[in-house]
Amino acid sequence: MAISWLGLSSDELIKRKDCLVDAWNRAQGRYVTDAIIAHTTKDFVGLVAGVITMVVGAAMVIIIGNVAGAAIGGALGSLAGGAGAVPGAAAGRALGNLIATGFLNVLGVGLLIAYIGSELGTIGYHFYVAIDCAWNSADFGNPYYTVRIDWAARHFAEGIGKFFGAMVMALIIVLTRRPAEERMKVFNSKLSQLCNGLEAYIARNLKPLEAKYKNGLAKATVTEGIPETPELGMKEQKKKAQAAAAAAKPFGDMPSFYRHKVTELQGWLKANGFTKKASVRKPGDAKPGGGTYSDFQSEIWMRDRGNGAIECVRIDPEGHLPPADPSKRTGPFRVTQDPATGKWSDERIAWGERPHYHLETITPDKAQVYLNTYVPEAKMFEAGGKSVGQMQDWHNSANEWAIKVYGEDGALAPLRGKFEMIHIPLAAP
Repeated sequence: MAISWLGLSSDELIKRKDCLVDAWNRAQGRYVTDAIIAHTTKDFVGLVAGVITMVVGAAMVIIIGNVAGAAIGGALGSLAGGAGAVPGAAAGRALGNLIATGFLNVLGVGLLIAYIGSELGTIGYHFYVAIDCAWNSADFGNPYYTVRIDWAARHFAEGIGKFFGAMVMALIIVLTRRPAEERMKVFNSKLSQLCNGLEAYIARNLKPLEAKYKNGLAKATVTEGIPETPELGMKEQKKKAQAAAAAAKPFGDMPSFYRHKVTELQGWLKANGFTKKASVRKPGDAKPGGGTYSDFQSEIWMRDRGNGAIECVRIDPEGHLPPADPSKRTGPFRVTQDPATGKWSDERIAWGERPHYHLETITPDKAQVYLNTYVPEAKMFEAGGKSVGQMQDWHNSANEWAIKVYGEDGALAPLRGKFEMIHIPLAAP
């Protein structure tokens, strides 16, 4: 984008100015101090607390104060030699010079500008991209507005941090290598008046500071790790929102455990908020209300995320109807794998007889009943988290359409039957 102001109404200019204010306030409240510490030292921040306030105020005047009039773009346009819109590459160093000179003059040490020329471009870059991003954020709603304003705020703070880092670099040069006349200008400046002990700070930290600035300023501190552009940040936000929406759906965060070991499934459930509510109950085990079970009863795990639908995972590690005699469990009721080919020999076995698991949701009032009794209202899901009921409806509609158009449903690949979909196979034990 570019910082354009031509054709904007006064209301539109005010909206964009408000975006700049939002970004600047966020920078001041969240990132400026950390950026200054990163580019100088923690002791320096304590020493120049009053100066920081003055510089921040000057920045507000330079960056925001003129927006409602000619707009910030006007000032930048004159520097870049254009009108109406400002290209970032042309404005970077010019803006860095404008801001750094303004800051140093406010502090009475304008002579330092001669020693930080190599850093003006990077200082200006951070301010320019921050202004550009905030200026063009007025028409974005949340959460994208917040993403853009935060991105701009970090770059504002990085620019402030680098200015102070460059100022310390210049002070080291003047106070240790320049003639007494220049040193006296620094000693008699407003900067020294506001920062009692500045010379002592430089002397005390000279070696570590020289080592710190040996190769110039750090490239990034509070902007480290953020997307290169606000547009990329918005894409990341969109992906996060989509992932969150998917995860909010029943079993939306759950991978498929098709043919996986039951221990892998159990481990994932335990690590992702599910609680084991019932263990496997075998034929002959006592029922809570009296009598014994005649069939295997599922191991049951539940997760309640407070959305009115309790997610339930029923695990049948030996199927519903395996032979009671363990010695026969390698027979036709078991799933086996050919070690030579790796193929599964389960063609003759009903889905319910395989080791498998079920995905279902129930309402909270049915939770206790579900542990011991089949709940007809339970909604069933397949391994991908898709509703079995919805898939069946879709399949039935597709079949009806195919029969009507082609006279048969063979034109469409048949969908797995409902009974098959709700029994998700596990690896044979």
